[in-house]
Amino acid sequence: MLETAKVLAWPVVVVVVALVILALSRGGRVRGVSASKEGGVKIDFAPLEARGTTEYYLNRRIQEIDEEIRASATEAVRQLRKPIYRAIAGAGLCSASMRAVAGELSGVMYHAVDENNLKERVARPARADYIAAKLAAMRDEYLDLAAEREDCPSASQAPYPPWAEIEESLRSALEAWSETIAGVVAAGCKDKLKAYQEYRPQFEAAGDTKYAAIVDECIAKNQGYIAGLEET
Repeated sequence: MLETAKVLAWPVVVVVVALVILALSRGGRVRGVSASKEGGVKIDFAPLEARGTTEYYLNRRIQEIDEEIRASATEAVRQLRKPIYRAIAGAGLCSASMRAVAGELSGVMYHAVDENNLKERVARPARADYIAAKLAAMRDEYLDLAAEREDCPSASQAPYPPWAEIEESLRSALEAWSETIAGVVAAGCKDKLKAYQEYRPQFEAAGDTKYAAIVDECIAKNQGYIAGLEET
């Protein structure tokens, strides 16, 4: 009876071991499996420490690039104040009023940086629609400011100019801004591409096929982003 139980148990053990090996292989933990009469089944595990270290430094580099992109994009928004200021400069408003308008309208674009999807929004196929949406948001903000001025009239303050008089100047400012942002994001994607290509062989050498495949997907995505941003 005992011998029969042992015989029946072996297939179950084999199946369980096979499933464990399969799961580890998919996760990149197993580089190979060998079997012999003398040594039995041997599993060649990928070194966890090496894989973890490589993943850590790759992720840190990608995070640094994202921070660089964000800093450059924020600076580009800050520079928008100047063309906005120029757009309303001849309307007879005092400097304080013009600075207030420029600050409020450029504030609309700070949300663009926070949205964290600029690589898709300023890609050439989507750029015109994105500029139109942001210009509409600026218009709404501007009309609110103009309405507030009308509610509190002052003999010493000129009214805000009609939106139609400044719209094209602001559209040109946003188009120039989008070109700048597209260049910033494309450069960041190229830096990411270099990082992924640099670290990928290390995952492959460690037998981490799963993470190597993830890196391949990231490479393909960034190549696509670059193509869309630089498309003419």
